[in-house]
Amino acid sequence: MSQLFIQFEKNGAATAVDMEAFSSKIADVHATQLYLVETLLQKFRKCSQAVSAIESMSHGVIRGYLQLNQAERLLPILQDKLNYGIFPDDTSFCLLLDHFIEKGDLESAVKISIEMMLQDDMAHNAGRLLSLYACSKYLEENKESLLAAFTDDNKPQLDDDEDDYVVQRFIPMHNFDDHFDITDEKRLFGRTLDLIGRHGTDCPIHQSYLLIGLALHEDFDKLFSLLEAYIENPENCQQFYREVLQVIELSLAACRFKTETIVREPGSELKEDSEYNARHSLEEKESYIAKYQEMKARLDETPFIDGNLLSDTQELVTKGLQDSLKADIQAYRDQLKNLVRNQKAKH
Repeated sequence: MSQLFIQFEKNGAATAVDMEAFSSKIADVHATQLYLVETLLQKFRKCSQAVSAIESMSHGVIRGYLQLNQAERLLPILQDKLNYGIFPDDTSFCLLLDHFIEKGDLESAVKISIEMMLQDDMAHNAGRLLSLYACSKYLEENKESLLAAFTDDNKPQLDDDEDDYVVQRFIPMHNFDDHFDITDEKRLFGRTLDLIGRHGTDCPIHQSYLLIGLALHEDFDKLFSLLEAYIENPENCQQFYREVLQVIELSLAACRFKTETIVREPGSELKEDSEYNARHSLEEKESYIAKYQEMKARLDETPFIDGNLLSDTQELVTKGLQDSLKADIQAYRDQLKNLVRNQKAKH
């Protein structure tokens, strides 16, 4: 580690190979010295060699922290990719999710799932199933707090003690990308469930979480479009669980709204303005509620699954992980065979 600090001191940079090699030895660092590891990651992220970063470096950092039992310390590092540049791979996500689920720390497991969503990385079957397990359990245990109704519009306010014109360290955004710009916990959680449902197999469980995700994300136009298609032709659409309707109703009631579109003078914009302006208005919220009430009467005439969504999800995850493990082992064997074959062909 000291050699890397010397490299940064002399050259202002360290090579990607040296950083990758160092990441594989983090488990040998004492936990009280991890702040030095984080300093090195920040220095490397800001140097010219960062563009050549090796993917396995992120895996080495994550595995090292896990071996030191410092997984909680990883969360802010993973969330601050701009300064640390740690992008987990599929295996790293699985290790983190397994660690937090085993500890019963569902909140941290959900944060890891949100990072997977932000990286648009739900294609790996085992990681997606672990995320589904963590998110479904978290939803069941925290449904009331997630779907608590709000009594105010929570409009962003400038600090009364500061001038209206303040120095901006970023270019004010006048658009909202509805992905990286989301800060609201409920909407981040909803978008994660939405992505899990879209990437999952075509079954009632994944369809249910897709609808729940759209409701929590407050994407009511897409939600109502899927519900309308189901009402019109239930035989050709995927069924879903009846308890999804309760989440939709609570999400409509808990939907935050804007009372006006915020327009500030140049130089006085707040970073939160774009997210606030992207909310539905009170009139839109009321129209969504009215539309759902009209739709609810027709939905009651369509078939639903009346089982327990959480218990059925746990069964799906257990079986899916077993099948995924077999598939991953076979894929690894095939990779080794190809590697041996290529080595023989070279000689």
